Amino acid sequence: MGPPVEESPEGGGPPATEADAVELQQVAAKRLDAGDEDGAISAALRALDMFEEVFVNADTREAACYRTLAMAHLEVKDTQKALKAAKECVERFEDSGNKQGHGDALQLLSLVQDRQGYVGKAVRSSTRAAYAFEDAGYQRGQAKALATAGKMLSRLGLYNKALRNLQEALDAFEELNDIGEQANILRDRAEVYMGKKDTKSAVRCANESRELFQDAKDTKGEAFALLQLCAAQLADDDLERAARTAEEAQGLASDAGDAVGEAAAYRIIVDISAKTQQYEAALKAGQRALAMYRELGDRQADEVSTLIANAGNHIMVTVRKQESGKATEKTLKEGCDKALKAAKEALSTAKKLSDPQLIGGAMHSVAQCHTMAGKATEAMKVAQDGLDIFRQNGDMQGEAAMFVLIANITLLLFNDFQRARDAAEEGIWLFQQVGDKAGEDQGWDMLDRIEKEQAEERRKAQLAQQQQQISAAMTQIPVAFVQHAPEMPPEEEDRRKPGAIPSLAKLDIGAGLSPEVIQKQISDIAKALIGDDEDIDLDTPLMEAGLTSNTAVSLRNGLSEQLPGVNLPVTLTFDYPSIGAMTELVLENASKAALKNR
Repeated sequence: MGPPVEESPEGGGPPATEADAVELQQVAAKRLDAGDEDGAISAALRALDMFEEVFVNADTREAACYRTLAMAHLEVKDTQKALKAAKECVERFEDSGNKQGHGDALQLLSLVQDRQGYVGKAVRSSTRAAYAFEDAGYQRGQAKALATAGKMLSRLGLYNKALRNLQEALDAFEELNDIGEQANILRDRAEVYMGKKDTKSAVRCANESRELFQDAKDTKGEAFALLQLCAAQLADDDLERAARTAEEAQGLASDAGDAVGEAAAYRIIVDISAKTQQYEAALKAGQRALAMYRELGDRQADEVSTLIANAGNHIMVTVRKQESGKATEKTLKEGCDKALKAAKEALSTAKKLSDPQLIGGAMHSVAQCHTMAGKATEAMKVAQDGLDIFRQNGDMQGEAAMFVLIANITLLLFNDFQRARDAAEEGIWLFQQVGDKAGEDQGWDMLDRIEKEQAEERRKAQLAQQQQQISAAMTQIPVAFVQHAPEMPPEEEDRRKPGAIPSLAKLDIGAGLSPEVIQKQISDIAKALIGDDEDIDLDTPLMEAGLTSNTAVSLRNGLSEQLPGVNLPVTLTFDYPSIGAMTELVLENASKAALKNR
């Protein structure tokens, strides 16, 4: 409730006069501005009774009174009463012959229909308003009605029709020489071009809008145009210019005392900083934006969006510290706690607003935080709940993002490659349906990670199995065979026994080694282990030539003995399967060893 507002006498007494009606209409408007919606409704209803008593035909000032009444009902979320007031206004003016008042009434009806979510009906009402204003010869009203219809057409995705409406409005304001309105229309055209994904045209319109606001010396309008320009530059991936534009917009909004514009500028700086991986800067800008939105008090949806961004940036700052080795257990926990606190606060506020899209977005953020903390059950439950919300509300883009997150949770915390792959593929398909290329790329990146990690898991399992086979083979040599094998000279045994390493002279790595020498050494050992004198092609995998998992380790050990000082991996045969591949590794490592020994 606002402060008491003085109003004219009511009830009894002499008949109402025009002055009484106008005075009470002004009282209603003041009460609405003061936040006293009930008082505004009461005063507006009495004023309307007076207008009908004084005027047989509707007076233009009645339209303003109906507007106050409808807006007061909208403020208290009573859209049905607001619609009733707007329709009464239209009926009052329809047959009055007051075309300008009829146009105002239709514009009011359009506004209420739009608030109710009936955008198509709202467009038709605004179009009818434009015709009424044209009949009345009221060019300014006609231009504003065309602009209103244009903006709503854009929201319906009818971009070409929207641009035509806005161009007609722009032409009218040019004839009226109204620079400020021209700037507003150009800004609206930039928004339409953004919807069409025509970022070049959006940048052009935003620049023209900014110049006109400068000519009109409207600093607040200029800041708004710069924000539009920044959004277009950001969509065009011109991050450097977008960053400069956002900083300029923030400065101008601050100079103009425009807290809404300044907060919006900080919010864009958050997105730009995150895109350029400057997460600390993104967090600072996010905290400033959040403080300003809270001070404004009526920007809770923006609060939620900023809290979600802050949670994500807390996560990235923590991840960066961990990757650089600068993180301790304490800093990791603090980072997770800060991120989770912001995400939970976002979810709580989103639920109060009953906005499914914001609730789903906040759940995505909470699930990310649980994933980072390694809380598998909690992460999956929140992600599934968020997925259900997006599905119930037909938000395919949100659903796709949640599927990619579920793929990440399933991979990292459950190690289930198939389920992770299924979720990632579903996310990619949904992103494709809504034409979100950036989201689709994230899905493909997730799928690549799954494939790489599964391949690494297979490699480790295969290596472990081979090592087990080698250990088993070493412990299962028949004792009787060892005791009763026929005696022969060592040289003959080396030559004839498969799996035995021949006695070869050790190579001097300091004297320099040629590829031919290394190839011969590897070939001689391999042939001896295989038990075949036939030459092996340089590119033939030795496992295909007859080497087994048991003799693979023997090859590596024998080669290490012949090349003292050269470091060779235990998995030599598996990572470098052919003589040619091994030769390149040996030469490289021999060169390093020779340099180290100098």
